Order: sequence, then C-alpha cells, then structure tokens
Amino acid sequence: MKDFWKRLGGKAAGMLLLAALLLAVLSAVGFLGGGIMNFFGFQYDHIGSVILFFILGGLISFPLNAVAEAVPKLLYRRGRMRKVPAAVFCVALDTAATAFGLWMADRIMGSVSASGLSVWVAAFVFALFELEDFRKKPTE
Repeated sequence: MKDFWKRLGGKAAGMLLLAALLLAVLSAVGFLGGGIMNFFGFQYDHIGSVILFFILGGLISFPLNAVAEAVPKLLYRRGRMRKVPAAVFCVALDTAATAFGLWMADRIMGSVSASGLSVWVAAFVFALFELEDFRKKPTE
C-alpha cells in the first residue's frame, strides 16, 4: 500500500511540475503578446485576462494553425514551391489563422478589448516564429 501512495505522489509531483512549466510558458507568451498589442489599442482588466485571452485564442486557432503551417511546408519539401514564396505563404496563412483565434477570443471575453490592428500585429509576430523550419534544407 505504501508503494501505491509513493508512486501516486511521484506522478502528482511530476504533473504539478509540468503544469507549472506550461503556465510559465503561457504567461511569457501572454506578456509578450499583451505588450505588443498594448501599443495598438489592446486593453484588459487584469493580467490574468491577458493570459486567458492568449490561451483561449491559441486553443481556438490551433486546428487552423496546424493546416496553415503544414500546407506551405509540404509544398516546399515536395518541390512545388520555392523557399521564399513558401515562407511568405506560411506566414500569411499562420497570421490569418492566429488572428481569427485572437479575434474570437476577444469576442468571447468581456474583460479584454483588442483592436483589429493589435490582433493582426500580434498574429504576425507569432507567425514569424514559424520561419525557422524554412531555414533548414528540405529532406527527401
């Protein structure tokens, strides 16, 4: 019986550590995105609203972002598009998908108010992080 509680305690500690790490990463994204969006008219009640805004926006845009990132990378790796047009296409699709998620989160949440410009700028900045995959050589 003691082994059961010892194993359960170890698993619970690991899950708690993972949850804390995830919250730290999401908070950093919230601070970065909120700071950028603040210059363009983003308003919020408290910092928890900003973090929740980006979590909700990320969850809403996740399926769209998966497709928006996969299609240009696939076209590039298959040789159907050159590197620069594929990278631009990826950033454009990813920006639109992320902007949609953030726009929906803004509509759902009453504690934040995001202007259209702030949503598009934040979505564009987040989309720029996807360019790393295009710096690598395509593999067959």
